[in-house]
Amino acid sequence: MKKFTILSFVAALMAAFSFTSCNTGGDYYTPPTLEEQLSMSKMLGYSQAGGMLYYNENKLDYIPDIVARITTESNKDKDGNIKSYYASVSFKFPVSILSKYVNDDKLAAKIAEMDKVDMKVNLIPYLYSTQTFIANSYDLELGDIVTSEKEYKKVTVKFWNNRWPGGYQTNSSTKKQYFYFNMQAACIYVDGKEENLLKVNRFNGTDYAPIFQFTTDKQNKENEE
Repeated sequence: MKKFTILSFVAALMAAFSFTSCNTGGDYYTPPTLEEQLSMSKMLGYSQAGGMLYYNENKLDYIPDIVARITTESNKDKDGNIKSYYASVSFKFPVSILSKYVNDDKLAAKIAEMDKVDMKVNLIPYLYSTQTFIANSYDLELGDIVTSEKEYKKVTVKFWNNRWPGGYQTNSSTKKQYFYFNMQAACIYVDGKEENLLKVNRFNGTDYAPIFQFTTDKQNKENEE
């Protein structure tokens, strides 16, 4: 991968840390109004074509040809009054990339053979001025997986929520805007119980749970070609 790709990933991480810091600012934060929430969600359009970017073994990898379908949804109170709007994003998650972060070799080998699985992420409008969202991921259901040694029932990957941003960023090289959101795996459950199966990743000397970024940044695809 070219240097700009790594820098873009670092920029995304820094944006996330900045977001977390701002998110705890308290007195300085003004949530978007209902009108602004609706406008933000609709500005995303009905679909975004991109791919999944992730850091693996001291380099960045990219899985192309992923289409995110987007709908604007609302939360209502018991009387049917709209309390908030958000964008619901559906796409096919490339499950095979998870195999790089599973510390059971036989289970990892089985996951590496799996196809894409339906996934959903809710983008919650957070800051209107920068069109920033909070990306909250649903559980990723992998079903039952059988290896030569063991049967893993109801394998489920859970993600950290209320900490990672999404929305629009500008590529520092091309100066073009692109859509993105981040997902960070938190743990793996088997048959409803958390198991010690998820490896930590290492980036710039720091351990962290694996992060996956959906992005429409065209330079990632050009780099693949």
